[in-house]
Amino acid sequence: MLLDTHVHTIYSIDGYATPRDIARLADKKNIIIAVTDHDAIKGSLRANSISKRIITGTEVSSGGGHIVALGVRERVKPHMSAAETVDRIHDLGGVAIAAHPFRTREGLGGKVDERFDGVEVLNARSSRRANAKAWEHFSSMPIAKIGSSDAHLLEHVCSCCTSFDGESAEDALEAIRKRRTEPVGRELDMGVIKELKVINFFIFVEKMLGVRDGHNL
Repeated sequence: MLLDTHVHTIYSIDGYATPRDIARLADKKNIIIAVTDHDAIKGSLRANSISKRIITGTEVSSGGGHIVALGVRERVKPHMSAAETVDRIHDLGGVAIAAHPFRTREGLGGKVDERFDGVEVLNARSSRRANAKAWEHFSSMPIAKIGSSDAHLLEHVCSCCTSFDGESAEDALEAIRKRRTEPVGRELDMGVIKELKVINFFIFVEKMLGVRDGHNL
């Protein structure tokens, strides 16, 4: 089965899809999706209440870089050290994945260690060079290798994702813990990535101005 470990909704400042959108897509496509909004948990809880194919989670802005927390039902405090963030995720019963490690200003770089449960070596919104560097750097480390879309728009969900043996959200989390995962897919075209940055900027501005508010959807 396919798992997308890194998807954003309107509860991220630059997300467009509603939790309902994501939940319906998971059921329609028969895939497992983790909703991981920036330093927020409400979107994933709402999506999970609609479909059990949704894994609750959040993308945490740690002091060192972004860390995806899966299987948690509480917001993880941002701006702690990476080690403190991983410990907190584990205390909450979740799994910790280093997000896009070699993306400038947002990744942990080579500071990922075996305390993590997994690392993104294939992120659809990262450059091919950044993903290749991640794979080269972490291929021998005994943690799960993860593919994710990092989707902020519905149409990009599962453009990159993770293959695992199982049928449920619980099976997906266990596969990560046991390192039985395989990243699949390919990066978005760089032209598309540049367009997305512009789209995300305007979504951000609209939300700041109160033009777009889908939290009740």
